[in-house]
Order: sequence, then structure tokens, then C-alpha cells
Amino acid sequence: SVNPKHRAQIKNSSKEIQYLADIINQSADAFSELQKDVAGKIAVAQATLDEERTRLAALMSELPHGVIVCNTDGQVLLYNQQAQELFKEDSTQTANDTPTRGILGLGRSIFSILERDPIVHGLEMLHKCHTSGRTKMVNNSMITLRTGLCLRVNMAPFFTEQDGTQIISGFVLTLEDMTRQIESDSRRDMLIQSLIDEQQKDLDDIRDSIT
Repeated sequence: SVNPKHRAQIKNSSKEIQYLADIINQSADAFSELQKDVAGKIAVAQATLDEERTRLAALMSELPHGVIVCNTDGQVLLYNQQAQELFKEDSTQTANDTPTRGILGLGRSIFSILERDPIVHGLEMLHKCHTSGRTKMVNNSMITLRTGLCLRVNMAPFFTEQDGTQIISGFVLTLEDMTRQIESDSRRDMLIQSLIDEQQKDLDDIRDSIT
């Protein structure tokens, strides 16, 4: 709360008072240098943090799938554009001007856009795997949105250190749109079934002719 640039200037005083003023000024110089040193370290740390944040944002924007980072309470900490695109149609307004689902955004709950039970179950499984000492921990599930999109959801934890032990402080969701592949598989199965039915019919006709 003091002015670090202020220095004591005393004229026509005794040697003792002048000596005391010199000590105060030396302490002020040391305090000022300490402040500069701390400010410099903070600036370097902030620059490093900004660089890491920029690198992370660039990496996430290049990923082909949607990515959402949440804490253990389900609060969204980070997401990329691909994830936002997946939920854009799911948050459109209905006839009575109410959204069908929540909007993806920082600080919002992941449970407003995805079903709670699969996320909670996946997080519980990750906790069990962590306590059992497993290192590779990824939970997989399929979730269908109200728009009909079928998403493959991969959940992986991230950790923080507390009292010398690592605890799960959040999770990363990667979202892959499987709708077209599922539709393609369904069409393929229908075509195969249709071919089998046609062949069965032809076989029945041949059998009847032989009979």
C-alpha cells in the first residue's frame, strides 16, 4: 500500500537521523527491486501460459472430432468448434420458444446437453480404475441426441496433485458423429437381408420345380 518510489530526504539533521533515513531508503530500494523481480517472473509465467493456451487451442481446432473438457462437477472448462457444431441444431428453438437442450458454453453444465447417467457412470468407472492402479483409462459409450445424431463418446480423465497423491480433477470427452456410418451399416444390412430373401425365394421356386 506504500509508494515504492518515495525516498526519505532529511536536511540539517543529526548523524543518527540521517543514518536512519539511509537505512529506510536502502530498504525501499531493496523492496522496489524485489517488486520488479516478482513482476518479471509473473510476466514470464503469464507469457508461457499464454503460449501453452494458444498451442492447445490450435491443437484442438485441428482435431477432426469434437472435444469438451469438464471438471468433476460437469462444468464445461474448454471446448472446440467441432463440438459446438454437433450441438448447434440440438439447441434450436421449438414452437413455444423453449430450447430442446441447453447450449454448449464455458461454465455451463455438460448435463444440459448430454444425458447425465452415462457421464456419471463413466466417471465412476474411471475413479474405480484409478484406485485399482490402472494407467490406461478410457471409457466408451454411445449417446443419441434429440436431433437423431448418434455420437461415440470417449471419456478420459485428467489429474491434479493433492497432498502428494494424484486425484481425478476432471475429464475430457471426445465426440465422434457415427450417424452416417450407422445409417450406412443399416442400409447394407437391409440390402443383404433383401438379397437373402430373394435367393431364398428363388431356391424355393427351384425346389418346387424339382418336386
